[in-house]
Formats: sequence, structure tokens, C-alpha cells
Amino acid sequence: MQSLNLSKYFWLLPIFLVAEIYTSWYLASIIGIWWSIAWIFGMIIIGVALLKRTHIAIALSFQSFLASGVSINALYRQNIAYIMGAVLLIIPGMLSDIIGFLMLLYAFYLQTIGTISPKTNLKPNKGSDDVIDAEIISNDAIDHDRNGHNSL
Repeated sequence: MQSLNLSKYFWLLPIFLVAEIYTSWYLASIIGIWWSIAWIFGMIIIGVALLKRTHIAIALSFQSFLASGVSINALYRQNIAYIMGAVLLIIPGMLSDIIGFLMLLYAFYLQTIGTISPKTNLKPNKGSDDVIDAEIISNDAIDHDRNGHNSL
């Protein structure tokens, strides 16, 4: 797997911080400062609880991977989305909470709906070249004509 160079995306951090502050300020002016503080602390509690059960979520996703034949790429995306969603819920701010919630929804989608019809690259079972295909016909299935000869 190719490594990801995150240093070229470092310039996005100040833009995200400004957007985080603006979104939090705007939503706090709509719902009120106390509700926004309750929102932020509630999301921190939920994020910590999700991170505490990460090992269970990863085990369940791996179990569904083994049972349904989902691609390893989907398993990787699901687990990364779950962990990143939980971490983003812990970061104070409403924009990161919204993005974290969307990532958790994506992980839930991959866990449930995304695994209903897995895409597998398995070739159809072709049998061995040494096997002769034959059909067995029982005596009861053979029609006899008037002379007792087989009519097949």
C-alpha cells in the first residue's frame, strides 16, 4: 500500500480552524451558548465512548468481512471512518462534530448496507478437466414401446 504524504495538505489546517470557529459561533448564536456548550461536551462523551469500544467495532467488522466476503478495501475504509469519526467527535467544535457524525454514518453504511451484496472477484466454479459430465437415467424413467424397445 502506498504511503500518504500529508505534508502537502498542511495548508488546509488554518482554513479548517477558521471554518470551525465560524461554524461554532454561528450555530451558538442560533441555539444559544449553553446548548452549544452542552452539545460540545455531549459529543466529547460520545466520542470517548466510541473510542473505548473500538476494539469491539473492529472485531465485528472483521467478522462480517470473513462471513460475507467483502473486499479488504471496504473493511479498511469502514474501520478508518469509525476511528476518525470518533476522534472528530472529541475535538471541540461543531464542524468537526458534523464531519465526525457523517464519517460514523459512512462506517455504519459500510457495515450494514454496503455488505448486503458484496462484490467478489471469484470466478465461477469450473470443474476439473479430468471429470466427464454424464447423466444417469434410471430404469423407471425409460419409456418402452410396444415391443419392449427403448424409445429414447
